[in-house]
Amino acid sequence: MQFTRTGTTAGPRLVRTRGPHRALPALLTSWVVLLLTSWVVLLLTVLGAPAAVAHTELTTTTPARGQVLGQAPADITLAFNEPIGASPETVQVYAPTGEAVPVDVEALNTTVTLTPGASLGTGTHTVVWEVASADGHPVTGSFTFSVIAPSTTTGQPPESDPAPQAAIAAQTVTYLGVFAATGLVVFELLFLTAGPGTALRTRGRLHRLTHLAAVIATVGAVFSTLATRGQDAALPGLLTDPTLVAALTVAGVLTAVVAVPRATTGPRVRPARTVALAGVGVAAVSLVLTGHPRSAEAGWLVIPADAVHVAAGITWVGGLLGLSVLLARASDTPVGQATTTLVRFSTAAAWVVLALALTGTVLIWGILGDLQALVATGYGQVLLIKHAVVVFIVLAASWNRFILLPRVLAGDDSQAIASLRSTIQGEAVVLGLILLITGILTNLSP
Repeated sequence: MQFTRTGTTAGPRLVRTRGPHRALPALLTSWVVLLLTSWVVLLLTVLGAPAAVAHTELTTTTPARGQVLGQAPADITLAFNEPIGASPETVQVYAPTGEAVPVDVEALNTTVTLTPGASLGTGTHTVVWEVASADGHPVTGSFTFSVIAPSTTTGQPPESDPAPQAAIAAQTVTYLGVFAATGLVVFELLFLTAGPGTALRTRGRLHRLTHLAAVIATVGAVFSTLATRGQDAALPGLLTDPTLVAALTVAGVLTAVVAVPRATTGPRVRPARTVALAGVGVAAVSLVLTGHPRSAEAGWLVIPADAVHVAAGITWVGGLLGLSVLLARASDTPVGQATTTLVRFSTAAAWVVLALALTGTVLIWGILGDLQALVATGYGQVLLIKHAVVVFIVLAASWNRFILLPRVLAGDDSQAIASLRSTIQGEAVVLGLILLITGILTNLSP
């Protein structure tokens, strides 16, 4: 049962219309498809690579840390607790003079072997490493050992590479673009009730905003690949390759954006609608291919939960952005259609919030392992900040749903409409902050 508003000479009035509610079943169907897709991705990942456990840590080195050898070693070995990737650019050896020693690097499963091009001289040598873990994130560290006797001087590792900061920025931009572009596509296809030939100005603004978000997502994906170059040399599994992941992100976003205008007008609406939603699914899954859930022991549960979490976030972000455009003063959407869209999204939003809460709890359990890590680690502290912001936005959404929306549906309350518009725009801004925090979390070590 839906409420719409029609205009008469006596002013706007609310009438009750009957009909099947199609947005919620379509939304739940899309989530089920995404969940099944994530299981397929998980299966392919498991078949293509050894399972990861815990988080990447250096377990042993040969020579050992601080060891003094009687002769130069033929090889230097670093052993980790999970499969990693490495290259000559990410693992280096420095002589006591500070000069880099040419070495061959071989990464095999959990072990990295360094073979110096020439025999190491007397003194203390420094090994610096920055490898890619199974979840695609760089892990850094260093240790020293000596040949014959320790030297009075040791090679100083170079200043920290700005690549991690660049990766955080690029990933954050990617998240903002993907969530906004695909979310607006979901909003227009599943929630917007404006019929063909109506609300042309509003649809035009939605499409321009979608195109802008698609450009942002593309730029972020490209720069994310550049920022992680050299870290994917031996990443286990084809699906974790940063270049492939970026290509899937761009392909999914562009497919959805290009198809959505054809999904609302023209003779082939249904096929175009399917293509657009498929593009959204590809872009969403690409965000699940890398990240901390891949290194969780209970990957069979955490990865699908991450997929649903992303889908719910996309729906929420797109809904708030779309409603901001729909309720803007310059909108040409008929009042009845705008009200119906508002009610439709408000109904689905309750399920979206529930999905975010449940899957968020699973992700915290799977990634951190215990509640103490929420306050004992930097990752957990940032996660607490994110959830505090989420609680704030849920309170704002509840105010919209249970206070302002009934006032709007009860009659021509211009003050309630203005308040609703302002609150929704504020929610959209705060959701942007949540995506910024999410971009940071994806590059922090738990």
